[in-house]
Amino acid sequence: MRCTIKTLAGFAAFTLLLGAANSLASASAQETQDALFQQEYQWNQYGWPDDIGGVYLGTDGDTYALLVVDPTPERMEDLRAQIGNDLVITPATYSLNELKAIKEEIIAEAGLNSMIYAIDIDCKVRGHVEPGMLPGFGMSGSEVRVIVNADARRLDEYADAFAGRYGERVHVTSTPDAVYSFWLEQWEEYGYPDDIDGQYRDLDTYAVGIGVVDPTPERIEELRAVFGEDVLITSSRYSHSELYRVREEIEALMAEPDSQIYGLGVGWSSNEDGVFGFGESGRESRVVAMVDESMVDHYSAEFSGLYGDMVVVEAGGPLMFLDTAPEVEINPWVWGAFGVCLLGLAAVLLWRVVHGRKMKGNE
Repeated sequence: MRCTIKTLAGFAAFTLLLGAANSLASASAQETQDALFQQEYQWNQYGWPDDIGGVYLGTDGDTYALLVVDPTPERMEDLRAQIGNDLVITPATYSLNELKAIKEEIIAEAGLNSMIYAIDIDCKVRGHVEPGMLPGFGMSGSEVRVIVNADARRLDEYADAFAGRYGERVHVTSTPDAVYSFWLEQWEEYGYPDDIDGQYRDLDTYAVGIGVVDPTPERIEELRAVFGEDVLITSSRYSHSELYRVREEIEALMAEPDSQIYGLGVGWSSNEDGVFGFGESGRESRVVAMVDESMVDHYSAEFSGLYGDMVVVEAGGPLMFLDTAPEVEINPWVWGAFGVCLLGLAAVLLWRVVHGRKMKGNE
């Protein structure tokens, strides 16, 4: 029985010590990550060293690493001394400063009619590496390049031109996201085309979609020539301009003191089951009016008579600002004292096991 107790005590002591060691290692790794973020902020503020290629998120989805051009053992030792011993360093082909200079050259040359819609320094698709994925460049799959998003009709032209000037430092692509972002800014600034409803995201694939009023085959072909073959095009009943004209009319009514209209917007709606659009496709926009529950039937009949199904009336209430409960913080010294107690207990248990064995050996 005594032997069993001693064995259990020894196991408990070992477990506690191992847990403490893992906690210390985890704390050290977190300190390195925090220091890396602080250093990245400083570099963004005051300039990046000429041999740093950027920071990226590793495939574990938890560890950020540093890209360094031709890292020597001395340079890696210096960076780890500066940032932390747990710093992960990956070789890079090009520095961030070199890529930034190229980006600025292309921006300076790209005019309004260049059909270049976005220029950035990034991975192939995303600005970070999702767990289990390496959508970047280089041998490690984690490097960044200058990404040029151009109109699909000039994709090959720009790919050849920039490859001749910059080699693999520039990657030319055409994605609906970048192209649509450009045109969305243009439409917001100068007005939407008369047949465009708006943009949306497919809820299953997250692909970019555009709602078009009565799209003809010719119009679909024209839009895909601009936005690429991957863009989704669905039929809409109302255009962006029509919807916002109606919204402005209801806004005037909303301003009346007793209107009991609490909210107004153009787009989709949501409920406890998620986000949803309107129309046969479930992807069309509508003017959504949030009114007092007692006025739903009244406004539904009124707006239906004026605007047909262009306006959707939903029950809601006025905006309320609620006080949030304060967060309860535990002083780090409490956790430290608790850890010391655990280590002390583990030491006592371990001493008793060893001392008991010596006593038994002397007997």
